[in-house]
This record gives sequence, structure tokens and C-alpha cells, in this order.
Amino acid sequence: NIPALFWISDSDGFIHTVCAVGTILGVLVVAGVATGPCLLGLWIVYLSLVSTGNVFMNRYTGGQPAGTWGPTQCLSGFEDGPKERLRITNNLCKADHWHGITWYDTNNSVVVNNTVVGGSDYPGLPAGSDSWPTRTWISIEGTGNVVRNNITTRNLSGGDHNHEILPASIGDYFVNWLELDLSLAAGSPAIDTGNPDGATTHDILGLPRDEQPDVGAFEYSNE
Repeated sequence: NIPALFWISDSDGFIHTVCAVGTILGVLVVAGVATGPCLLGLWIVYLSLVSTGNVFMNRYTGGQPAGTWGPTQCLSGFEDGPKERLRITNNLCKADHWHGITWYDTNNSVVVNNTVVGGSDYPGLPAGSDSWPTRTWISIEGTGNVVRNNITTRNLSGGDHNHEILPASIGDYFVNWLELDLSLAAGSPAIDTGNPDGATTHDILGLPRDEQPDVGAFEYSNE
């Protein structure tokens, strides 16, 4: 996600400033003023506001002290005030917390082709973690949202062409869960089962998706 202006600051004021700059650049483009530089600036603003291609992973090793265990969550937005026209695509999240992709008061946004999985009853967590929250979810609360072509362990957002998987089926879907290889296994139920309408053109690795896209962040490749 480079360039991304929010490495500089992620404060509310800076976010509002970036949005205002984007608006001004758009007006200048329409007016035909310094079109090239303005389009470059808009591209940078766009990449800064899009959440795509991120990897969030948790892993525990044998003998790890209990005090170092801690729930991991991925992309969440709980701030006051409505959020509009977010685009959250091609993200990989393996967590042990219920908040995988969670956005409240979010409208007219797109959550497409993400893999958001995990939970305390899935393999790989240390003994004694049974009391942790279970089933990492996708939860988008608002109106006008598109939630499509995602793999998740709990879907609270409806949508279409999303696969909700159970612990017993992770071996059918992924190459190697315990080694954190969540690319699609040969014969995965996610292959060629996505909706092409609004699907990402490329996957998290930059591989092109075909006319019948796969569900989740990865497009299957036998190479």
C-alpha cells in the first residue's frame, strides 16, 4: 500500500485534510488545470484511502509464555460518525479475535475478495485459549454496502457469494493452515465460485483473476 499518506499521520484532522485535498484536485482536473500533476495526486490520495492487499497473521510457538498470548484483530472502524464509500479488498486476515473486518456506521462501501478466518476453536492456538472469543467475522453495519466473494469463519453482513467455513473444512480450502499458507488448495470449494460482478481484477499477489473468479483473497494457481 505504497504510496500511503497515512504513514505520516492517522489523526482525524489529517484524514479530513487528505479528503479535502482530493476534492480540490478533482475540481482542478475538471477545470483542466495542471491535469497531469493533479491526477498523480489523486492517485496517491486514492491509494491512501483504499484498504487492499494487507496481511494480518497471528502465530503461536511451542513454549510461548502465557502472558504473551493476545487476541489479534485486523481491519476495524469504530469511530463516531458515518463512513462512506470505503473499498476493502484482497485482504488476508487470520486472527483469534471476533473482529476480523468490522465497520460500524458504514454505508455505500465495498468489501470484496477478502479472506477473514480464525477463532479459538480453530487449530493453532495454545492450550488454555478456549475462553477467547470465537469465530473471526466480517461485520459491516450500514446501508448500500456490497459484501461479496469473501471467505470467512463468520459472516454477519449477508451479501452474496461469501463462504462461511467451519474448522472441519479448512483443509479443503487452504494449502496449509498451520503454516499460514492460506492460498487455495487444489479442489478448494472457493475455486470458480465467485461473482464476477465487482470482483477484483487481480488477487492479493497481483495474479489476474479469470472470468469466473475465485472466492477469497487468493486466485488459485497450480504453478
